[in-house]
Amino acid sequence: MTFVETGENSAKMFNLSNKAFNKMSFFIELEVALSLVFLVCFRGMTSDLWDTELERSKAAATRAKVEIAAIEGQISKLVNRIVSTDNQRIAAAYEDEIKKLDQKKIGFMDFAAQKPRPVERFDDVYRTASIA
Repeated sequence: MTFVETGENSAKMFNLSNKAFNKMSFFIELEVALSLVFLVCFRGMTSDLWDTELERSKAAATRAKVEIAAIEGQISKLVNRIVSTDNQRIAAAYEDEIKKLDQKKIGFMDFAAQKPRPVERFDDVYRTASIA
């Protein structure tokens, strides 16, 4: 039974004619329908943005892991140069460069260890919120 089908009883309660009540109920039903359309559109846009951010976050973590591997390669090359050189000043310069690379590597390791934000897909979170 819709709002319009209960019109006669409700029209009497509000002292309205059936025609006036039917017009009023039409606009109420229209407002509800438009609200639902807005909700569906909002959910779609939010879902797209949410999922895009999740993918971007995962891609950033992957790039951090690639950077870690590249830094480890650079450190390995510098260690080989230190071993092969007899000059203490050059060895010290290489060691300084290794320290800088280690600091960069630690930063990337911290970033890669973080959980992606958002953690879950939008549909999983939205479904859970809808049920509650």
